Amino acid sequence: MFTGLVRSEEECSRKLDTVAQWLAEGLLHGLVFSTWLGEFDQYPDLQDRLLGMGATIVESAPPPIKTVGHALHQMQTLYMGLRAVPAGAYVMKSRVDMNVLVAQQERLLQRGPVPLDLPQGWPAIFSHRVAIADSFVFSPFYTNDIQFFGVREDLLKIASFDIGIGMFSPHLGTEQWLHAGPFLGHFPALRQFLGYQPGLLFGRPQDTEAASLLLLEHEVTRRALCTSWLLLRHYYEFIYGVPTQKPLPEALDFRQIFVPEYLHGLRPHVSAHQPTVSNNFALDTLLQGRWVLDGRAADFSAEVAALEGAGSPAVLPAIDLPAGLDDPWIGVGEGLSTLLGRPVGRQYDLQRHGAGRVIRDITEPARIHGVDGGAETAALRSELDGQRRIYNELLDRLAARGIRP
Repeated sequence: MFTGLVRSEEECSRKLDTVAQWLAEGLLHGLVFSTWLGEFDQYPDLQDRLLGMGATIVESAPPPIKTVGHALHQMQTLYMGLRAVPAGAYVMKSRVDMNVLVAQQERLLQRGPVPLDLPQGWPAIFSHRVAIADSFVFSPFYTNDIQFFGVREDLLKIASFDIGIGMFSPHLGTEQWLHAGPFLGHFPALRQFLGYQPGLLFGRPQDTEAASLLLLEHEVTRRALCTSWLLLRHYYEFIYGVPTQKPLPEALDFRQIFVPEYLHGLRPHVSAHQPTVSNNFALDTLLQGRWVLDGRAADFSAEVAALEGAGSPAVLPAIDLPAGLDDPWIGVGEGLSTLLGRPVGRQYDLQRHGAGRVIRDITEPARIHGVDGGAETAALRSELDGQRRIYNELLDRLAARGIRP
């Protein structure tokens, strides 16, 4: 299933070449393309090819609400496309303008999703593991949204349409908006965490390392992070998770995890600098709980074991409003705000009045606003046409040198 816009007709055509091969080999039994009304009016040849392949094209009107990264738009194309898929089907969700279709996806299609095998007391949020590309280590639910693979009914839960998540974090990422939805009702402390995360700090490697260390050193945020890694262990698998024969390191050096090639399956993002995890070796290393923090040994292994063994969100209670200025979450927010020089986390004004008190939550929510569909679409199309011209000019210059991407 492809979702979103075509953007590049040539790139889309290449993806369809692979899909046609997989259909011929019996790896796929159907193809769905979920997009907006009128998108394929611009690409009649592509539409003819899709229909000739027996595909279902689902077109719908874009929602009149704009969220960070068009998260609500992504949920809608995902939801509408899945409605055209048979019940119980295995679905490889992707986009035609980003990522590639390669052998790792073929293996997933041949094998199918893996049923969950949860510790005692853990909620059966999905029926099978959802396969993902990677996920950021210090930003729970910041999981690749370009592609994932799972059972139709499980993927429908990712399209939760929970706009309320935006009320909890001014620094919410699009991917978090999507992947957090199925879990927050079961793990309220992770909802609390989203209100105190600094977000990705692009082009600020030193601040990224310092903020990540602070999150690891505060007990409430450390336990939330460990819980998010346990969610990856029990509810997900990795599309590109290549095994390794390396032994697990005795301790994980905090500074080294921001260095490329330090650990198999752990890779710092090129611009956000924060590491992403993409296989079980790296995930198991994180969950060992044995770290070296600026030369100091720190052992969180007992804490991780307690979190996994409890299997209940009660282990991580989330306080909706602070009881006082000594609330540990406020301490996290103050530390991050001082570090980054801007407000981070929930912002409260607390005042005592005799036996009573006044609590003002003055946090700025994530960006959610209405859109003028016609004007917004026209502006996006104009911008897209400009990008296409640049793209085609680059292809022409490469072709003149005998280079074909």
